[in-house]
Amino acid sequence: MKKVAIIGAGGFGRETAWLLAQLPQFDFVGFFDDKEKNGAPENLPILGKVSDVHQLPGGTGLVIAIANPQIRQGIAKQIDRHFEFPNVIHPQVVLDGPQNSVGRGNIIAAGVIITTNVHIHDFCIINLACTIGHDTQLSNYCSLMPQCSVSGHVTLGERCYVGAGARILQNLEMGADTVVGAGAVVTKSCAAGKKLMGVPAKEYVD
Repeated sequence: MKKVAIIGAGGFGRETAWLLAQLPQFDFVGFFDDKEKNGAPENLPILGKVSDVHQLPGGTGLVIAIANPQIRQGIAKQIDRHFEFPNVIHPQVVLDGPQNSVGRGNIIAAGVIITTNVHIHDFCIINLACTIGHDTQLSNYCSLMPQCSVSGHVTLGERCYVGAGARILQNLEMGADTVVGAGAVVTKSCAAGKKLMGVPAKEYVD
């Protein structure tokens, strides 16, 4: 078994620890979190702050379980050259097919269905029961919250965040740093940095 620690002891971090428990190839050793809690609600171990990860023994893998794409990218770049970042994929994920590819450091939760010619780059989070259609590409640091539906021929730029239950229709391109609100239905491509909400989704301006 490979020893693995999780960065982020919040709700999603604890869900990721639960996911690791379903995978016999991993041995979860604890969390790193800058809040330095005395322990998560399940009394799971807190090993220190993020800056303490360098105290881990060589060969220990790291999983960054933080849904915010920008924070996840910042942490990954800070420690990237020093650690291995395994993919954590629940056994109930459907990810068959030689034309699919998955980079490193990804978390793919239970119930996700990924069809054919789908390319998931690095450090993406695909949460519970999402579906991803054919010929789709997720760039680095994308986050898909539970029950998102991404249709075929969709490209998500880096650091896209798609809220729970949102739908992105086919043949669309989302620019980097796009935020799609929960329950939105995206029917048009959008440029980088946009916030989309509603049915059909429209740009939201703070």
